[in-house]
Amino acid sequence: MLPTFVATYQHALDDKGRLSIPRKFLEVLESRREDQLWAFPGVRKFVLLYPLAEYQAYRERVERTPMEPAEADSFERFLCSQTKVLQVDKPGRILLPREFRELAEIDDQVVLVGARDHIELWSPANWSEQLGQDRDRYQQKAASIVRA
Repeated sequence: MLPTFVATYQHALDDKGRLSIPRKFLEVLESRREDQLWAFPGVRKFVLLYPLAEYQAYRERVERTPMEPAEADSFERFLCSQTKVLQVDKPGRILLPREFRELAEIDDQVVLVGARDHIELWSPANWSEQLGQDRDRYQQKAASIVRA
């Protein structure tokens, strides 16, 4: 089994818009011999970062999802037009494009969330709100699992 992205970190963007990737996340990329992340908008105000193999798996899931032709064309067009390949430099940073910072409402601080096969980038305020919603869902589901 490949190493996965887990844990949450908060890092500052530098004045050029570069973001340092946490060492644990870099170790996952290094174990896969990856130095690029495929970035695109999430369904809410966050950015998704996938290593190539996981991005390809995501694309395969999209292709298997039943959609009307016009819906499939629209989805594919949007995904492809909004995806950017971000290079991880030697110090372990990526340049986070301005349009992604605006989409996710990121100013100078970024919350990096490990989500198994990918990383999510959130503004601290949006992450705090989402975490509260996720915590409620988690507690409800965890209670049902414990009782099973």
